[in-house]
Amino acid sequence: MRTSPSVVIVSIALLISACGADVVAYRKAEPAPAPEAAVDARQEIAQAVGRAAGAHLEQGGAPGVQVAVRVAGAYHAGAYGHRDHKRSESARIDDVYRIGSVTKTFTAVVILSLVQEGRLSLDDCIGRWIDLPNAYDVTVRRLLNHTSGIPNYSERTLPSLGTILRPRYLWRPDQLTALVRRQGLLFEPGTRHSYSNTNYVALGIIAEAVTDRGIDELYRERIIEPAGLRDTFFLPYEQGPDPDRLVVGYERDLLPFATQPITPHNLSWLTYGYAAGAMVSSAPDLARFVDALFEGILLEPPALAAMTRFIAAPHPRIPAQTGYGFGLRRLEMDGTVLLGHTGTIPGFGAIVMHAPGADCTIAAVGNLSRLDSLGLMKAILTELGRTNTWQAR
Repeated sequence: MRTSPSVVIVSIALLISACGADVVAYRKAEPAPAPEAAVDARQEIAQAVGRAAGAHLEQGGAPGVQVAVRVAGAYHAGAYGHRDHKRSESARIDDVYRIGSVTKTFTAVVILSLVQEGRLSLDDCIGRWIDLPNAYDVTVRRLLNHTSGIPNYSERTLPSLGTILRPRYLWRPDQLTALVRRQGLLFEPGTRHSYSNTNYVALGIIAEAVTDRGIDELYRERIIEPAGLRDTFFLPYEQGPDPDRLVVGYERDLLPFATQPITPHNLSWLTYGYAAGAMVSSAPDLARFVDALFEGILLEPPALAAMTRFIAAPHPRIPAQTGYGFGLRRLEMDGTVLLGHTGTIPGFGAIVMHAPGADCTIAAVGNLSRLDSLGLMKAILTELGRTNTWQAR
């Protein structure tokens, strides 16, 4: 889904130069480095992230951002800026944000777990479960890598306007696919790549049909619990965290006047995203998730290999993108290959990327529409590249 001069830099307790400490180390290093080396690495990473986040906020970014970084065995997570547009309440490390299309990576993992169990095949025709024109010409594989040719329902103006005007309206998944039912395919399946939220709504419908379980249960049993995620929820389909932990987002693009707050009570945008964009999470949880994925905790090697088989997929709004796999973007930034996903949903932006060649994972979330998540990611990589910790990987 789509997506301040005063900066509160949150760092580790040992970093005495930081202004305000509220961080978590989200993984234990194995093997553990020497205590002094571990402290030095965490300090370097915390300082690098603080510089990147501070510059991002000063340049007119979100009111606040939350960032989690792992470089080899060193970890840092911090909250920067503010929770609110008036900048009266500091951002917190236990805040939970909407993450938009990063949800797609979760959905792809669920589908691939069903494939490895033999309950689904990548070459199954989706007409068994989805009522769309030409559905029998489209396979599960084509949904996963956006080569189905099915139009994107979220690009339609009237449904989006209706979602703005009815913030508590709850969309059903079949209503979302019905928005493009009268449209033909954009191209012959498999001949092109065209990003479409409809693909991942369809995958959620298929997962529920195959298992006779809610997709929220599948996320929890197959990802959230095995990966040890504490702040990740599929709202409003399951009970979420304490409402006070859900950050208010700020939307500045949908309407031509003022900035619109997207409060936790605004559920319509979440149901408009469903399996393509309804997750909420935190930066530390997103980093845990992606590390668990690439460490082989969530999928067996053949399924992970399929997930990371990228097709050429240039994107006009994401110049760094060179490929798309199954729920994964492949980016290249200054010679570093990154695998993960971006997310935008009204009021929020998110990004999580793993750099396999650098043994590094970075996640960031913020509470502003069209967050410049790629710019923030590049700034973090630039600052990390100047550290001894990065050079010593």
